[in-house]
Amino acid sequence: MQKVISSDIVVAYSHCPRKAFLLMSGEQGLDVEYVKILKQKRFLQKSKYIKEINPTGSDIQIDKSNNLKKYGDTLVNVNLKSECFEAGCDILTRAHKVSSLKKANYEPTIFIGNHNVGKEHKLELAFVGHVLGKIEGQIPEKGTIISADGKSHGLKLRPILKSLQKIVSPLQGWLSFPTSPRPPIILNKHCLYCQFQKSCKLQDFPKVLLNMLLQMLGKT
Repeated sequence: MQKVISSDIVVAYSHCPRKAFLLMSGEQGLDVEYVKILKQKRFLQKSKYIKEINPTGSDIQIDKSNNLKKYGDTLVNVNLKSECFEAGCDILTRAHKVSSLKKANYEPTIFIGNHNVGKEHKLELAFVGHVLGKIEGQIPEKGTIISADGKSHGLKLRPILKSLQKIVSPLQGWLSFPTSPRPPIILNKHCLYCQFQKSCKLQDFPKVLLNMLLQMLGKT
């Protein structure tokens, strides 16, 4: 069991707890073509955007021992680490209008390969803010999601923290008890895009069908 809770694992849990568990266990799976396309769109949009700005720092590893202010106003490709949490942030921008020392100095921006902002994208941004808050001592009030069409979507982070905590808590529980059993298969629309769909079908899908059959027989 991995000892780090990352953005990918948080997003995975929002789709399926079993998927998050497999990622934490070190399994990789195989991306379907649709997911590869989204990742490519995300990369291209981020690359285009970064070329148009003037970052003062890039490819930075930051934890509580670092002073973010020394890096400048605009940081790109930042890896944030605190305690058991790790989050990749595409852009960190200094919030110049912040007047109180108690408030966060930087606001996060992430890119997505979709045109529409979904729940999982909001959770990813909130998790980045969560880790940034642990480093700076205060969670930023807002962040930005830039979609595949280049549009910026501002988002207040605090309203999402309650939903985020419902994901983070069980993930921390798995870290404390690495021998926890795998969560059961949950069939949903995300199965079509999951990198573990084949292994789930091969290993446990017959059990799901059997349980469904038993339930049907119990209702007759």
